[in-house]
Amino acid sequence: MNNFLIGQSDFCAQGKVGLDWLSQLRGEKVVRGWLWIAAGLFLTGSAAGADECALKRVAQFDMELHAGTPVIEVMLNGQPAKMVVDTGAAWSGVSSKVAEGLHAKRVDNVTLEGAGGGALHQIVIVPEFDLGPVKQRDFQFSVNKPGPSDDDGIAGQIGANILQKFDVEIDYRGRKVVLYSPDHCPGRVISWPHDAFARLPFDRRIYTGRIVVPVTLDGHSLKALIDTGASESFAEDELASSVFSLTSTSPGAEPAGTAYGVDGRPLTLFQRRFEILELDELKFPHPLITFSTGKSEGNDICVGVGCESDAEYDLVLGGRHLRALHLYIAYREHAVYATTAN
Repeated sequence: MNNFLIGQSDFCAQGKVGLDWLSQLRGEKVVRGWLWIAAGLFLTGSAAGADECALKRVAQFDMELHAGTPVIEVMLNGQPAKMVVDTGAAWSGVSSKVAEGLHAKRVDNVTLEGAGGGALHQIVIVPEFDLGPVKQRDFQFSVNKPGPSDDDGIAGQIGANILQKFDVEIDYRGRKVVLYSPDHCPGRVISWPHDAFARLPFDRRIYTGRIVVPVTLDGHSLKALIDTGASESFAEDELASSVFSLTSTSPGAEPAGTAYGVDGRPLTLFQRRFEILELDELKFPHPLITFSTGKSEGNDICVGVGCESDAEYDLVLGGRHLRALHLYIAYREHAVYATTAN
């Protein structure tokens, strides 16, 4: 590098002498001509570089919030369907009710573990799945077990097996979801006005595609799963007892009803407010965290005879806190860019 810089300096000095000599013979027009050529080359190179760094939008969707989770409209076999954009789901899925209506081929060689420690064992092959202008044919969805959301008009979830093919912007306040090509310059992704900002590196496994980032809760360093498909931010009661010495009967702890795992099993919940949750420069004062008295999230994904263990995490960050943010997920860069929503 040093030799190159020295040589470049020598070349520039020689070039200046040559231009001075030519200017004496032909006047200042020669020098100006060379300068205009150099400026033109510089501008051309800058334009090319800027074009390479520009974000390339693939699709944009209007978004509605359903219990704090982002929902967009897609097409399943030519029919409109509402699906949750779910970064916490390794695999995309549809409800059993929707699967029956699609009359799609079913396959039984899959095991997908998820919330509640339960598992799904069946997938359907949907002939036509359109994600805006992105058209998929013979796409495989897991079949979700019956649950309360079946009656809410939600067809299923778009998981990481789809999302990780793109960069994903989720604008909670502007109510939009945008998919971008991952081909751009690293770091040049935030195009909206913002105040507080955080770049959160994450460890993404190739198969599961889940996003685990470092956070701090009341001074304790933890690993958190960014889960846009979860309404609440939650953890297992084991974390409450081992790290914070909390139980469901501790002062400040309150019953929080019942949630349902991926297999439909109920999970008893309690919740408590903490002092502060920190994601780099982003801070949430007095965050409310929900704890389940059963296994809250499975860590293994198996298809056929192959399995892969997901990155370990302590806490799930859901819509309760994510909806206060504007997110840009750069899967290829392994980073989440987050600002405050306003």
